[in-house]
Amino acid sequence: MSKYFFNILFAILVSVTGYGQKSWQQDELFTVNGRVVTADEFIYVYQKNNQNNDSAYTKTDINDYFDLYKNFKLKVEEAYHLGIDTSKAFLEEFNQYKKEFIKPFLSEQKALENLIAEAYERMQREVSASHILISVNDFQNPDDTLKAYQLIDSLREIAIENPENFEQLAKKHSQDPSARQNEGDLGYFSAMQMLYPFENAAYQTPVGEISEIIETSYGYHILKVNDTRPAKGTYKLAHIMLRFPRGANSDSYGAAKIKGIHAQLNGGANWEDLTAQFSTDTKTKNQGGELPPLQFGQLPPSFRPVVDKLTPGEYSQPFASPYGWHIVKLIDIEPIKPLEDLRPRLKQQIERDPRSQIKKEEIIDNLKTRFGYQLNEQQYDLLKQRADTTLSTGNWQALDDETLRSEDLLKIDGNWSSTGEFLDFVDLKQRPLPNRKPLEIFEIFFDQYVEKLLLDYEADQLAKNNRDFRQLMREYKEGLMLFEVMEANVWAKAIEDSAGLLAFYQQNRDRYLYDARVEAVVYNMKDSSFLDELKKEAGKENYVILDTVISLVEKNEVDKLIKGSSPLFRQYEGMKINLKYGNGINVEHVVEQFIQKGAAKSSINLQQDDAMGNKLKITLSGNSKKLLEHTFNQESALTLQVNEGLFEKDDLSVLKRVKLSPGDTTLTMNGRFYWIDMKKVLEPSVKPLSETKGKVISDYQAELERQWIEKLREKYPIKVDRKTLKKTVEYLEN
Repeated sequence: MSKYFFNILFAILVSVTGYGQKSWQQDELFTVNGRVVTADEFIYVYQKNNQNNDSAYTKTDINDYFDLYKNFKLKVEEAYHLGIDTSKAFLEEFNQYKKEFIKPFLSEQKALENLIAEAYERMQREVSASHILISVNDFQNPDDTLKAYQLIDSLREIAIENPENFEQLAKKHSQDPSARQNEGDLGYFSAMQMLYPFENAAYQTPVGEISEIIETSYGYHILKVNDTRPAKGTYKLAHIMLRFPRGANSDSYGAAKIKGIHAQLNGGANWEDLTAQFSTDTKTKNQGGELPPLQFGQLPPSFRPVVDKLTPGEYSQPFASPYGWHIVKLIDIEPIKPLEDLRPRLKQQIERDPRSQIKKEEIIDNLKTRFGYQLNEQQYDLLKQRADTTLSTGNWQALDDETLRSEDLLKIDGNWSSTGEFLDFVDLKQRPLPNRKPLEIFEIFFDQYVEKLLLDYEADQLAKNNRDFRQLMREYKEGLMLFEVMEANVWAKAIEDSAGLLAFYQQNRDRYLYDARVEAVVYNMKDSSFLDELKKEAGKENYVILDTVISLVEKNEVDKLIKGSSPLFRQYEGMKINLKYGNGINVEHVVEQFIQKGAAKSSINLQQDDAMGNKLKITLSGNSKKLLEHTFNQESALTLQVNEGLFEKDDLSVLKRVKLSPGDTTLTMNGRFYWIDMKKVLEPSVKPLSETKGKVISDYQAELERQWIEKLREKYPIKVDRKTLKKTVEYLEN
């Protein structure tokens, strides 16, 4: 049941859409036993179930659905009456799914989805940028931080005036250690490869222009966007590497050696052989030098200009990195996969990335504003004063101070939360944190507490403030309740009430009739060239498809024969196995082998003949016309196909082309030749219950449901507001 409803509710979840709600739509449409159903609820359900069916918005269709919806609500009312919605099992299942379905509606989940979509959109494009960094750290005093900001601000003004001199500014002023060599040039990069504020600036600044000042954990930056280009995808590379000697950043011997390897490649030497023989990268040398797949911006800087010039299958000239000499080969570039394929990886990356925390802080600030967050500053300061070393040891003494607990600490949407509630939260969370200062621990716990209160309150308010979520939860809850009452009153009852089922079948036998049937053999042939031969064989009473004698000394041949023949007696029903054996044969072993391979014990006939000595004769035979397939299909399985039995016209398409009467006939259809041998025709007759039980159960369930609804209509009065119904129908029609 859970999986069934999960699939249904997932479909509901992805299909919900907002609409302009009218005030009258909150009016009562009808009541069941006094329980109100609004016009809005009915409109929501009708539009959801007919969103891809424009022809359903007629007065007749809407009124028909209205009748069905009243029946649905009668069943739900019975479920309420039985207390299904308050049972422990129901509440556990409902609350579990509510936790899942609520996520897409919450600010935190929406922010995560937005970050995933943003990252994927940015992955389609690579940005080439240069930057200038003025370092700032947490240990600097405010004056030094201000000076750093003023310096980056002045450099930005200069860069705006002369953007073509940005590289020289970077080389002279940037405190990024690499700027002396690369003049601040970061090359091409894509999403998830830079700090989030830096990435934002790179993707939001036009080519050739200077960004606003960017603050990161490294300090203050400005950047210039040099170029953008479509991202190619993920690069699959292999390399041959000669590491520099320990402590060295160059190697003349290695340079000569790598050139020699390159010359061998040019001469036609095998890449994998040279990699295994010469590469000093022990992790890759025995795998053809293959490196983990990477996006362009994830490649080592020294690799990028080299790889950028290669096409798949090409290898580079030798080049040096800070670690050694390389020849790199571009194996392939895999295009960027669809978002749904990358979503799990992107979600994991984003949740680990500081950008998720930045977004969470924004969410909490927005929720504080939205819900009128207010802090009792005096009480907060008093708590801070109590943040002593016992908080670092995981045993905060303030937890036991009853004078603190009753005071209000903070207010959300007019509702105060006491200090005691915060202290209980700390009691659950605290543990020894000897490397953190008490005040720092206090602030972490307090921020976590406020975050939890705000997010929980947002979730609690969803049903009140979000129509789609409110309707979704109502629909899911009532769907679960409906399942329980239908199971008890209709579905299980129809299956378990064998006497009632039999009585229903006997009262309605005329519903379960065979059409006219023919007892026939239908031969589907590749052509008519072997029809005479087939008719001759079909006239026989028995068909032998295997008749062979094997000596005991050929034990392996016996096993092989049994194994090889096993598909035959599984494929053809009614096969007989005759074993004629001499006194030197362990026939019980042979019988056991046949049974293990799927033969029925009753199909095996034993015939001892001492004159056969150590020999065994195996004969496989039967009287089914399907055995003729084995005879005629030696060269192709499509030469002959045989259907034998009782058939209605609709059972085989070829029977629709002939008159059902005793005798034989031939015809050609769809490039095949048919010979149909009809033995006799049976007039329409009642199907036995065993052959139509599924249909009878379905009809019996429908009858039980009809009777049950009649009783519910007597039990629970329905009152319809005709004016609201008229408005609802007109609204849906238009």
